[in-house]
Amino acid sequence: TGTPFEEIINANAQFINPRMFTERLARLQGQVCFVQIPGGGGTGFLVGPDLVLTNEHVMRRVSDNQASASDVTCLFDYQTDAQGRALPRKKITKVGLDIAGWLVDELPPSAHDWEPDLPGDAGDRELDYGLIRLAEEVGSLPVGGDTTDLEASDRPRGWIDTTADAPATAAGSLIFLLQHPEGDPLQLSIGTVTEINQAGTRLRYDANSKYGSSGSPCFNADLQLVALHHARDPQSPPQWNQAIPLNKIRAAWQTNAVFVPD
Repeated sequence: TGTPFEEIINANAQFINPRMFTERLARLQGQVCFVQIPGGGGTGFLVGPDLVLTNEHVMRRVSDNQASASDVTCLFDYQTDAQGRALPRKKITKVGLDIAGWLVDELPPSAHDWEPDLPGDAGDRELDYGLIRLAEEVGSLPVGGDTTDLEASDRPRGWIDTTADAPATAAGSLIFLLQHPEGDPLQLSIGTVTEINQAGTRLRYDANSKYGSSGSPCFNADLQLVALHHARDPQSPPQWNQAIPLNKIRAAWQTNAVFVPD
């Protein structure tokens, strides 16, 4: 029959339904925020109507009393248009922390996280996450509010479901990071998973990030949440970025009796 002109090259790279991708991406953009902290900050994302998941090290300034919880603001809908200009009809939604109970759960990073080799010794209690509670159930409210935002509707903003097992991720899989690099408006970076440690507690990839990207959600090609971005290669030029697999975080929540809604 002759030699075929096309072939599958990477078994872990899949075809993407463009309509599904763009519709889901549009919704996810409203669920990611910049966690603005005096002297620091990072990215976070809604996993409940008033729950944001980010990194423990992002919130450490507050935990160590170097910054006050009352001065922390989560900025939602912090975006620009296709030309990089501010959206004139888009209202940035600012939500503070629940001062009385802002910290729901956390685990620290590992001392091995910034080693050149993949940190095989990073354990199940070294997951560098901080689950924080907002002062308002912003996930139950519509995007846009009382502005003339063309995307505003009565539909709630929603949140990313973390109650189901995350899909398996393998080296060679595409990975997408929604992030606020250097505190800038929301950006998307795309890369490939390069390696996963034997314990399944860390994965590395070549998608770009910068300071302020810590706490970004990592998605697969179907924009399903698979990991929490938290670290980068300290060398210059950097060779890798790194994340905590979602399933490890879910297991820790079960151990710690943390309830996260679907």
